[in-house]
Amino acid sequence: MRRIKYLTLLGAAGLAATVFPAEAKRMVFYEKFTNTGCNPCAKFAPASDSLVNMRIGDVVSMTYHGNYPFARDPFYMANKEAIDKRISLYGISGYPSVVIDGKTISHSVPAIDIEIEKRLSQPQRLDVAIDSKTEGGRITVKATVKTLAALEAVDPRLFVAVMEEDVRTDPAPNGQTEFVNEFRFLMNDDISGYPLVSLSEAGKTQDVSFSKEIVNVVDSKELAVVAWVQDMSTMEVIEAAYIPRPARKERSAVVLTVEDAPVKICTPVYKASGLFRNTGSEPIEKCNICVEINGSVHKTAWSGKLAYMESAPYKVEEFTDFDLAQGTTPNKVSIYISDINGTSDIGDVRTSGFENAVEAREAVQLTLYTDNKPEETTWQLFNSSGVMLDQSGPLTEKRHFYRHVFNLKADDCYVLKFTDTGGDGIAGDNGNGYYTLAQYAGGKRKVIAQTDFRTGEHSVSFMLRDANPASGVETAEATAEALGFDARSGKITVGTGGVLRVVRADGIVAATRVFDDAGQMDVAGFQPGVYVISLETPETTLTKTVRVR
Repeated sequence: MRRIKYLTLLGAAGLAATVFPAEAKRMVFYEKFTNTGCNPCAKFAPASDSLVNMRIGDVVSMTYHGNYPFARDPFYMANKEAIDKRISLYGISGYPSVVIDGKTISHSVPAIDIEIEKRLSQPQRLDVAIDSKTEGGRITVKATVKTLAALEAVDPRLFVAVMEEDVRTDPAPNGQTEFVNEFRFLMNDDISGYPLVSLSEAGKTQDVSFSKEIVNVVDSKELAVVAWVQDMSTMEVIEAAYIPRPARKERSAVVLTVEDAPVKICTPVYKASGLFRNTGSEPIEKCNICVEINGSVHKTAWSGKLAYMESAPYKVEEFTDFDLAQGTTPNKVSIYISDINGTSDIGDVRTSGFENAVEAREAVQLTLYTDNKPEETTWQLFNSSGVMLDQSGPLTEKRHFYRHVFNLKADDCYVLKFTDTGGDGIAGDNGNGYYTLAQYAGGKRKVIAQTDFRTGEHSVSFMLRDANPASGVETAEATAEALGFDARSGKITVGTGGVLRVVRADGIVAATRVFDDAGQMDVAGFQPGVYVISLETPETTLTKTVRVR
């Protein structure tokens, strides 16, 4: 469960005593520098905002706008002096730029995520608690900094800022209309930070209070408070704290993620897991996780204690009491939180869907192209009764095509389950692996599904008709003899005469050659990527998917 470290009193009449959480927890400070005339910034914003949203409880973010390329950026114009100070502090010279706990890093979401994890793994040296109230157009903040371990910072200073969490505008020069966690003003009179002079020993505390008029904001209901302690001699942000905007409703929740849900199924079985967040002011102690599929509803009870903006995992157990859509009509899925604390209140609805499983005839072959960690990947095949019929042996070769024809003797709905012990699937940082399912019917091969996955578990279903295991084995062997590809040399080998076509993944024919007899074709000079090669003979058409390196 992700917990937010704050005591929020926005709108209260007075300040209460500062309360520290029973278990101190690091919070990472993520600073983003952007501009409304910067096109790369507009492209980066959705991925960055999504990461920050998922990381609430671990991360607090702040967005600053510079004056390039659009010099009249309104966010910059409203806060020039303080923003120029931050830009100068880090030597920011281009946008977008990202700073994590005072360290400038690449504006790549994977790199940002890795740096956040590194910072979270370090021991916490300070705890920062903040209280806030708004009254008469002014905001007052009290910050209490407590030393948890001897502090070796040379020049620790406290900064307290007000930001607007969600700003909607007319399209900016770069096309953006939504801006998240926008810096509005510093509570500090001295924009260089408030010196902390009595925190060298463990157990010491220091209280600081600020009061300021609320200016340059679009919607005061969107205001949040951020505090951080920064060693100005090294630029390291030692600790941060966060008071989010006030909750809009008393009881509300949102499903953040839906994981391990089926993609294609041919029997009504649905499972899922993920995270949900309390977006209401009242702590959630009990609720139901609701899944609605094609009009049928399944509820899974949840209990605990979830404060405002905290998140918790959920798991939807096996749901079978629903009807699949007919034909190619998509199956509609809605997931939401209901019956919050025994009331009729429900949270925001998250919609998704899945397709009915593809159908195959006679026989099915799996082609799996491994990533750079093949030892993490295995697969198992189950029938509709849950009996495991087949499974992979150890995979050892990186970036290699593994092919296997399933020995299936009965018409049924089959589930192919992949497991990746690394938790990151076969596509991503470890290489762009993927898999293909192909049917062998009437002596011809036809691809019925091709995709990748980026999770620890992934399943795909197919419905087999006219089961004929011999068809697949014989055709696969014939294909191997008549049409081959050596990834190392980049040569295609044909064992008989016919028309050879090489087609790019986007459907464009890269090459065509007629063979009177057996021969070879060199494609090593082709642009790297996935190609479909086919050999058309008077008797049949043989097809393979290959990767040119």
